[in-house]
Formats: sequence, C-alpha cells, structure tokens
Amino acid sequence: LGNKSAIVIGYIFGLFSLAFALSVKSPTSVFIFYGLFAISDSFISGSEQAYLYSKTGSKNEEYRKQYGSLLGLQSLAFAASAAISAVILPY
Repeated sequence: LGNKSAIVIGYIFGLFSLAFALSVKSPTSVFIFYGLFAISDSFISGSEQAYLYSKTGSKNEEYRKQYGSLLGLQSLAFAASAAISAVILPY
C-alpha cells in the first residue's frame, strides 16, 4: 500500500467517521465514531509526511518548507472551522 493510497483511504475513513458523528445517539455510537476516526488517523499519520518527503527527494530545505506550509494550512483550516462552528451553532 503506497503513501498516496493510504492518504486517500485515511481521508475516506475520516469522511465516514464525520458522517457517522452526525447520527450519534448513544455511547456505543460514540465509540464507533472514535474507532473510525482512529482508523482514519492511523492511515494518514505518517503517510502525508512520507509522501511529501518522497516528492521533494533529498532537498531537505524544500521538504521543511513544504511540510511547514502543510502544518500551517492544517492549523488555519482548524481555526476557520472553529470560527464557522461558533457562528453556526446558535442557529
């Protein structure tokens, strides 16, 4: 299983876990949600970094720059989703 495939599978499981979270009605459902989320995270965990490293090759400075951008964009997306949730929540 290649890095790219693992990333795709991880995000698919992540999508399923978030869709399942919308229908959580019992403690058992919460455990299932977190189980799916854990599977998603385990597929994505090192694959993004390994895929990025394989694409940049031995250019260490380029890898650090790209990985820093990846982490920054992930943090920005998390902050934006929290702000959007705060606006939507009252409705």
